Amino acid sequence: MTEDHTQSQLQEEETDVKLFLKPSQDQEFRDWMRDNSNGFYLNERKKWFVTNRKGTAMMHKVSCKHLMDSQNQCTTSSGKAAHPLQERLIHWAITNDNTISLCKTCKP
Repeated sequence: MTEDHTQSQLQEEETDVKLFLKPSQDQEFRDWMRDNSNGFYLNERKKWFVTNRKGTAMMHKVSCKHLMDSQNQCTTSSGKAAHPLQERLIHWAITNDNTISLCKTCKP
């Protein structure tokens, strides 16, 4: 595979990053996690998904205990960006000029 093809493929797959920005998307995010149990998500620490400003987010595995909440608690009170592949999510965040920290609990 050529370098150009690899870069093109990476850009195409980045468009598959799913954003969950509102509490009303809670069930949609839970469904995504169920369907992508080996996936990853970024939890925004500063409001950058919406504002497109430089910010920070923490990366988690879908299986992370941080989201093992009760069924009644909202999981999308902070915005989430999600993708099945960790490297795609990292590249997406860096391309959008953001800093990522890794969860010390799930160690993605």
